[in-house]
Amino acid sequence: MNSDHTTHIMPVKVIVVLYIMLGCASSFLLVNSSANIGVNEYRDLISLLVDEKNARHMLENRLDKLEQFNLAVTKELQKDKNNRQQLIDENTKIIKDLENASKHLTILQQENDLLKEKYVNQSYVVDELLEQSKMNENLTDQFQSLSNSQEHLLKNYHVLLDQYLAFTSQDKANFVEKHDFNQAISRVNNSLLYANESIHNITLQTSLNREKILKTDIQLGFSLKVVDKAASSTNRLKFKTSLFNTDHVFNLSTGEFICTRAGVYFFTTTIVREPGIKEAFCEIRITRRNSNNIIATQITVGQASSTSGYASGTNSLVYHLNVGDKASLSYCHGIDHMHLSSSFSGFLIVSD
Repeated sequence: MNSDHTTHIMPVKVIVVLYIMLGCASSFLLVNSSANIGVNEYRDLISLLVDEKNARHMLENRLDKLEQFNLAVTKELQKDKNNRQQLIDENTKIIKDLENASKHLTILQQENDLLKEKYVNQSYVVDELLEQSKMNENLTDQFQSLSNSQEHLLKNYHVLLDQYLAFTSQDKANFVEKHDFNQAISRVNNSLLYANESIHNITLQTSLNREKILKTDIQLGFSLKVVDKAASSTNRLKFKTSLFNTDHVFNLSTGEFICTRAGVYFFTTTIVREPGIKEAFCEIRITRRNSNNIIATQITVGQASSTSGYASGTNSLVYHLNVGDKASLSYCHGIDHMHLSSSFSGFLIVSD
């Protein structure tokens, strides 16, 4: 643009120089016209002056047009400069948005690593509790077996007791098996004592196991990523991948978390909006079982004045749920422009 501008300015300078030279030539002819000249020479002089005047008008018109052209070129240059600065500003904004998105992805990755580590630890606890549950079942079976033995021993005890009473009512000399009878009574008493001690131990162990289970809260929760745009709708945002999903408490096909243990829960969602729309939003919705009562908190990301660049936002909700209550991302807008890094997570803080 600068080289074209210089090219159009050079003829203006040349025309001005020609204009001055014509004026000087006219003055020179007029000054020297005092000499005796003929009619023809005078006519030629007038014709020359007329031609010079016409040429001057043409040069003035050309000069005006060139000045207008120069103004137009200057405006275009200024416009190009403004457009170039706007592109630089937009590029800077996009770079900042990408940096923010990168930082957010790093935070999400760290949260994911923490959830994975917590999941591994909870898996150990679950395995230990399952093993303890098997022990409880074995103890219950032993308890039942001992109870049956105790009933059997009690029956034998009553039979022997009847025989003892019959023995005491007859001549002792005629009861040959007196010594064996006393030993049988002693064995029955020892068996009853052992059975009672075993039942006491089983009851104590069962109580300890119950206390341990109550004190150890198996972690319930989920963590989702990769928005399923095709399966989602305004009333339900769905995801393709679950990073953590205890006992499948979050149903990927319906897009709902169904509470299986009453307690206080923490839910959080992050929405990343792609370029193309001004804003995108969703709400964390809690639906009570057998009730129309709905609790919701909304998150909106983006700017109402711009559709360029990426934008992200995070919102959280802490709420008490009963068994059968549901949690989901609903009332969504701009699903087609939600980035795959958008996420939804929730976990049990403390059970009732």
